[in-house]
Amino acid sequence: MILEKPRLGRRLFPRIVLAQVFPQLPVVLGLLLCPGCDEGCQRQADRAVEDAKRKVEQGLHQAAKELAEQLAPAPVRPDPEEIKAAVAWAETFYQAHKGQKYTQADGGWPYWLGCMKFVANAYRREFQSYSYAIDGANDLHAGKNKATVPPMGSWVFFDCWVKDKETGVSQNMGHVALAVDKVGTVIHVSTGSTSKVLRENYMEVKGATYIGWAWPKPKAAKKQ
Repeated sequence: MILEKPRLGRRLFPRIVLAQVFPQLPVVLGLLLCPGCDEGCQRQADRAVEDAKRKVEQGLHQAAKELAEQLAPAPVRPDPEEIKAAVAWAETFYQAHKGQKYTQADGGWPYWLGCMKFVANAYRREFQSYSYAIDGANDLHAGKNKATVPPMGSWVFFDCWVKDKETGVSQNMGHVALAVDKVGTVIHVSTGSTSKVLRENYMEVKGATYIGWAWPKPKAAKKQ
């Protein structure tokens, strides 16, 4: 695929600039052309210009992010046997723990706030357990695959906002599940005051908004 940079630039950049700057032009021109313009008017004009520049930068950042999503390489589907093994592991884990609830005090429960660790373990991808699920969603460009039902064996990502009890500030840590069939059923470890393993449709996961799905990265080749 050949990217026509000039053509893309002519379409993308002016649209962003006009969308962000044009609303500010009447304010800036009105202040600069004011007959009784003083330092106060000048400061207001400067602030309006700075606000427009900030919005342009934000627009360019968003456009770059969307372009990266569009140009990201297609996900590589793992070997069918590896997918079967990952799904079987998750199903076995679910059968062993379904209906049980765990708290942070339960030292034997390995998945307290560990949804990413859970899906990584299913694929024996311990090295690929991101700090937060949202990091995995971004790195693997899961949003690119939002329009389709997650295929069996894929990692299914969600936005999930968690409020810090001490600061009261909410952060999108994300959430992830493992698709275990072809019709959207997922198995995942829930988060909250208690933790449990759930098996449900990906559109029915509570407290989370679907982002999209992705395949895990392939295992690193063994050194000779």
